[in-house]
Amino acid sequence: MIGWISSLLILLAGVAICVAGINLIHEQPALGGLLLGGALGYYLFSFFFIPPAGVGAWFPLIGFAIGGVIGALIARPLYMVILVLTSSMLGGLVGLVISYVLQLGGSPERWKQLSLTINLNDTLQVWLMIIFALALGFLALPFEEFMTMVSTGFVGAAMFVSSLVVLFSGSVALLRNPVFIFFFWFAVGMGGLAWQNHSQQI
Repeated sequence: MIGWISSLLILLAGVAICVAGINLIHEQPALGGLLLGGALGYYLFSFFFIPPAGVGAWFPLIGFAIGGVIGALIARPLYMVILVLTSSMLGGLVGLVISYVLQLGGSPERWKQLSLTINLNDTLQVWLMIIFALALGFLALPFEEFMTMVSTGFVGAAMFVSSLVVLFSGSVALLRNPVFIFFFWFAVGMGGLAWQNHSQQI
């Protein structure tokens, strides 16, 4: 039950970040910092930290709460920190995808067998995530507005799609297909980017 609530929370936060990321960061920085910091905390606590005994399924939610509070507090005075972290999250995703491409090649059958998870024992995957996280984090400095829309569009899309996979992959076969998941994420991210760009021109 707690896992379902956590996934639903990330799904809703992902939708908000994907379609309104730049407005959240510029016009409602506390809310934007809450959602983005919460998402970062959620995934850090899910993949990189070992939960204490007895915490279990609550651990990612604790990460969301801690990250969200920190993000909300620093979003206004340290706006660029939030932007660099969000761009770095996108860089980590790009590095993750590239590691899959390099290791699996172009075989459709091998791609269908892929497990879309972070493997901290995979040196190539970890280094690619670090390199691209640093690269896109630095790009956020000279290309502030563009990177805000791109990073929030695709990070929000990743949150949305990954939550759908957790919630509905048991009953929806397409959500168990890594190839479909990748293109679905890309399409949602492009849609979020286009919507944010359109909202800025109104």
